[in-house]
Amino acid sequence: MVKPKKKVAVIGLWHLGCTVAVSLASKGYKVFGIDFESKAIGELNRGILPLFEPGLEELTKRQLRKGNLSFTNDFKNIKKCDYVVIAYDTPVDNKDRPDLNIVLKAFGRIKKFIKQDGLLIVMSQVPAGTCRKFYQTLQKSKKKAEVAYNPENVRLGNAISTYLDADRQIIGLSSAKTKSLIKKFYSFYKKPLLFMSLESAELVKHSINAFLATSVSFINQIADLSEKLRADISEVVKGLKSDSRIGKKAFLSPGLGFAGGTLGRDLKVLNLLASKYGVALPLIKDVYTINQNRKRALYNKIFAIYPRLKGKKAAIFGLVYKPGTSTLRRSLALEIAQDLIKQGATVSAFDPALKEGKQDLKGIKLENSPYTAAKNADFLVIVTEWPEFKFIDYKKLGKRMRQRVVFDTKNILGKQKLLKLKFDYHGTGI
Repeated sequence: MVKPKKKVAVIGLWHLGCTVAVSLASKGYKVFGIDFESKAIGELNRGILPLFEPGLEELTKRQLRKGNLSFTNDFKNIKKCDYVVIAYDTPVDNKDRPDLNIVLKAFGRIKKFIKQDGLLIVMSQVPAGTCRKFYQTLQKSKKKAEVAYNPENVRLGNAISTYLDADRQIIGLSSAKTKSLIKKFYSFYKKPLLFMSLESAELVKHSINAFLATSVSFINQIADLSEKLRADISEVVKGLKSDSRIGKKAFLSPGLGFAGGTLGRDLKVLNLLASKYGVALPLIKDVYTINQNRKRALYNKIFAIYPRLKGKKAAIFGLVYKPGTSTLRRSLALEIAQDLIKQGATVSAFDPALKEGKQDLKGIKLENSPYTAAKNADFLVIVTEWPEFKFIDYKKLGKRMRQRVVFDTKNILGKQKLLKLKFDYHGTGI
């Protein structure tokens, strides 16, 4: 356990920043969570988080009571801190391009207040080359602060453990001095620290997400072929994972492709870097294009049954980005719903993490029950793989629907079960 006198400023207070600030406080640090927005600060000091993350609210309130944690918009608190962490969830636009404005704005404050010979730890996803520029800027000043790049690996729905109990931490170093500083920072962490240059660490993050994105696009193309051959993609995936060179944890879940901006952002960054340095990356370009076209596979199935959607009602189960969270940021389900509405359909939806009347969903009627959402629906689309959807009474639900047509994009319901209930079932790759 680190000594309580060590102070850390965590800059950026959405999912990543809140997770890191609260987790470090739980390890004995005195943590100042800092951001620009006053309203968010007030809510955080009352233990109200910007989005749901299992276990995080309880841990936040506990650390606030202990006095290990506080939230403020006063960047002068950085002067008190031995370590400063940039932990913004780097925004992306609707074309998955990263927007560094908030990160750069925060760095402008940090360079003003960071301690002499302090350590800046960048966790936000930034394009390769960004951390070196930060380091050069700080070295030109009187502060001479060091910079480490520690790319975030927190996952929505399992954030605390994926940070505190990660298999390893990737650490990019600005100099030999940085290594000893980061070792002190992570004195509580008992698993490997993998040291490398700033640029290598940045490229590792881009490459991991590009590799995962490639796996997603790969299995989705195999799923399309599987349907034509009347194979079962779940059996194909089982066979793939049985090969030790691929492994049980391989990212091979067929569906609608990756969303949320995270994987797409790194593909876009790699393409931008390739263009800048004159390197051809055709595979990376194709992975992104394949994913962008993934919704078309679903629409083709829907239009094969309903050539025109005017007057039809669609029910969508699952609107959030992924199970275990409440965020709608870059939600693929919302994109699908809006596309269906543009085609003349009415859309109702149910999501366990969302409550009726709490969100502006632009024409989507949010219901608090799957049965009311499915009432008089011509078809149902399962988008987010909430485990709760497996335990809905589909016999009861089918009686509420106008037509028993279901598009199970995640293959979570069980084809044979739905066929026995006289549903017209359409999975992915089966």
